[in-house]
Amino acid sequence: MRGSLRYRAAMASMLEQIKQGHPLAGAMRETAFFPPVTLAMVEIGEHTGKLDEALLRLSEHYEHQVSLRRQFLFGIAWPALQLFAAILIIGGLIYILGAIGGTGLDGKPFEVIGFGLTGGRGALIYFLSVGVVITALITGFLALMNGWFGPGPARLAMQL
Repeated sequence: MRGSLRYRAAMASMLEQIKQGHPLAGAMRETAFFPPVTLAMVEIGEHTGKLDEALLRLSEHYEHQVSLRRQFLFGIAWPALQLFAAILIIGGLIYILGAIGGTGLDGKPFEVIGFGLTGGRGALIYFLSVGVVITALITGFLALMNGWFGPGPARLAMQL
């Protein structure tokens, strides 16, 4: 059996319960692994005698979810690559302008962003700053997705 340790444990538990004569929906519910929609569909399918149709609908639903996810990831791949290239180009310009030691008409060294970032030190500060911002954004996103802030942000998003 392939999959994560949690998945394999859930499937083994489910298999044992089914071997003991428990219904599929009950065995699935005991594993606490499946989403509520899946559990409800399987339970309804068992009660109505149309489990095959319920499982077919579930497979169509989850295949559609996977398709949407792939489309989204493919859609953001090019902009993400452009963002990465822009960050590298700006960092490179900061380094190069410091290395050539050029000055503007006012006699001050060239600055790419206007924060006095030039040379290797400036490029390092720039890349560290970008890294901190990206890390904060990813952490915030994961916090929202995992519910670390409670239900408040989700309610606010739904109201918007």
